[in-house]
Amino acid sequence: MLGIGLALALTLVLTGCMVLPTEGTMLVSDVNQLKLDVKRLKEQAQDTNKMQASWQESSRETEKAHFEQLRDRLIEVSLSLEKLEKEVALLRQAQAGQAPSSAGGPVRAEGDFRSTMVTTGGLTVSAKDLFRSATELLVREKYEEAMGQFRSLIQQFPDSDLADDALFGVGECLHAMDKPGDAIEAYLSIAKRYPASDRLADANYRAAMCAKQQGDRSRAAALLEEIVVKYPAYEEMGRVKDALAELRTQ
Repeated sequence: MLGIGLALALTLVLTGCMVLPTEGTMLVSDVNQLKLDVKRLKEQAQDTNKMQASWQESSRETEKAHFEQLRDRLIEVSLSLEKLEKEVALLRQAQAGQAPSSAGGPVRAEGDFRSTMVTTGGLTVSAKDLFRSATELLVREKYEEAMGQFRSLIQQFPDSDLADDALFGVGECLHAMDKPGDAIEAYLSIAKRYPASDRLADANYRAAMCAKQQGDRSRAAALLEEIVVKYPAYEEMGRVKDALAELRTQ
C-alpha cells in the first residue's frame, strides 16, 4: 500500500495536480540552477582550452622566430670574426715587410682555401666564408641567395678545394627549386671542370635522380651504370644498385 501511495503522489506532482511544499520547489529550482551553472562552467572550460592552445601555438611561433633571429645573428657574428682575424693576419704580414698589393684591386694570399682571401674595397672574404654562408642559406631554403654565394665562390676562387663542392651546391639549389634540367647540367659540369673531384659519383647519382624526375629513365639508368663502372668503391653503391634495380623493373 505504501508503494502505491508513493507512486500516486509522484503522478499527481508530475501532472500538476499536487503542489510540492515550498522546500521541495526550492530544491528543484536549485537543481536546475546547478545544471545551468555546470553547463556554463563546461563552456568556459572549453573556451579556456581553446585560448590555451592558441596561446601555446603563438608562443611556439614567437620562440621559433626568436631562435631563427639568434641563429642568423650568430652566423653573422661568426663570419665577421673570421674576417677580422684574416684582416689582422694581413696587417701582420704587412708589418713583417711583405710587399703591399696594388690599391683597389683584389688581393689573393698564398696557401690553401683556408687562407685564401679576396680583398676589394676594404672587404675581406675567404672561400671558406663564402661556402659556409652559402651552405647556411641552402639549409634555410633560401635557394636563390645560396646559389649566388656558391657561384661567387667559383668565380673568385676557381682553384679552391671548395670550388667543386660549390658547383655541386649550385646543382642542389636548382634541384630544390624544381629545375631538374638545369640541375643535371650543373652536376655533370663538375666532371668537366674538376675531373679530380671527389664529388663525381655523388654528382652522377643526383643527376640520375633529376633525370628520373623528368621521366628520362634511360638516361637515369645510364648515369647510375656509369657510377658502377667508374666508381666501384663508391660508399653509396648499395643505393645506386637499388635505384638501378627499380628502374629496370618498372
